[in-house]
Amino acid sequence: MSSGVSGLLPNRTHFAKLAYGLILDCGCGKGLFRKILEVKGEVVGVDVNRQNLMRSGYKNCVLCSATHLPFKERCFDFVWVCALIEHVEEDCIQEISVAGKGKTVFLTPNPHSPLNILTELLGLGGWFSSKCPDHIRPYTIDELKSFGHVYGDSCGLRRFYKLVPSFWRFFPWLSHTIFLVVDKQK
Repeated sequence: MSSGVSGLLPNRTHFAKLAYGLILDCGCGKGLFRKILEVKGEVVGVDVNRQNLMRSGYKNCVLCSATHLPFKERCFDFVWVCALIEHVEEDCIQEISVAGKGKTVFLTPNPHSPLNILTELLGLGGWFSSKCPDHIRPYTIDELKSFGHVYGDSCGLRRFYKLVPSFWRFFPWLSHTIFLVVDKQK
């Protein structure tokens, strides 16, 4: 099942489509979500890798680390952080969230998902194994809940994607990757 946008999964596009106004794509990489985010507002892409920034396609790019963002507090309406925080040794959730005045949405692997545990037991490598050497900072669901609401992304099985968001809202620990939504508007 495709979302119709670059083959992205519906769960991920669901959260990306919440974007509006001035948007920060923190750790934008090669601009995987650019088409969705640019429809929603003006986007600033940030990445620590110059080549990724050049490939992202964003008009507004800033070369910097997520742990040292050069922006004023609460200057973005929406902050999108997909597959970044597991690559940063220190906890950077608070640092990134400070840049937003609305929602900040993070997507990160769930090290305790049944599928991850199974792949580790079978010797196939998990999220934080030698097969993924750049994954250095696992977050538990309880850690993430201390910042905001946690939702599951999927359990790695395509047929379950259509159950978003209701099923994954109540059973995030079954999900292979998880969303954290920090909402400053409340």
